[in-house]
Amino acid sequence: SETASRSSGDVLLSYSEPECGYDDRFHLSRGGQCRDDAGKAYDRVWTYSSGLDGGEDEGLESCRGFCDSFAAEGYRGLSYYRFDRCYCHYDAGTDPGCPEGGPETCRVSKSFDGGFGSVGGVSGMGTVYSCYPYNSCEDL
Repeated sequence: SETASRSSGDVLLSYSEPECGYDDRFHLSRGGQCRDDAGKAYDRVWTYSSGLDGGEDEGLESCRGFCDSFAAEGYRGLSYYRFDRCYCHYDAGTDPGCPEGGPETCRVSKSFDGGFGSVGGVSGMGTVYSCYPYNSCEDL
């Protein structure tokens, strides 16, 4: 695993990226939706938290299950807010679409920013969302 450091104001954040799977380094340090290294937003497939299997009670695990059910090349991770939405982030232009048999509330939103590549930050401190970057174990 690779060790990296980022500066967040006066706080230096250090972490070791996992070999594969979800990484909670942004959730632990600050809130916000996932962004790329340049601070750009990704395309996303999303649904309301209440539309997930298990609803709001299952929370983050339901969001992960939703995103994992159709993860494809370009999948970068998820942003989750328990009482509102689950976003599955993809590189701009990837367009995986909503999964067959997925929740009726599933939507696709294109980013005008063109976010691409590994998650490098979040949209802003103090927001209600938590970002969980995904490091693929294999080529999706």
